[in-house]
Amino acid sequence: NDPEAVDRALLASLPPSVASILRPIEIETIDPRYGFDLVLTGYWLDGDAPAQDLMTARQIVGFCMAPPTETTIKGELARLRVSTKSRAELDDDLAMGFQVLAEECAEYPADVVVWALRGWAGREVFYPSLAEVRDLLQRGAKKRRLLEAALAEFGL
Repeated sequence: NDPEAVDRALLASLPPSVASILRPIEIETIDPRYGFDLVLTGYWLDGDAPAQDLMTARQIVGFCMAPPTETTIKGELARLRVSTKSRAELDDDLAMGFQVLAEECAEYPADVVVWALRGWAGREVFYPSLAEVRDLLQRGAKKRRLLEAALAEFGL
């Protein structure tokens, strides 16, 4: 449940012919709080790789992008709910809120969902909004989504 560790393992497991031509696209920024930073904005493939290796790379990335099961999502949302404070809600509103968050979570890798929801519960006191959960999910899945996009574009 550590997206960075999964991302490192994913990159290490790519076929050597693909890994050797994979280049990150980064921009330099100055964060007012932390100073200089590099922000990953994409990947590009600088050269050619065998079609079979590209297919293997796409399959590996696809495996790491697999969404969580419905049972996992419901369990993690329930865990989040009891781990944080929230205002009193009617049962219908509570069910609708769970449904909206579950739909959002279903579009991200399983490890990222667990990381985001458990991480929130470990850091914050109050139950998150959809926007706060989405922000964490997007951050956790960013590298994989960029890699998936680069591999999908390459060789078309």
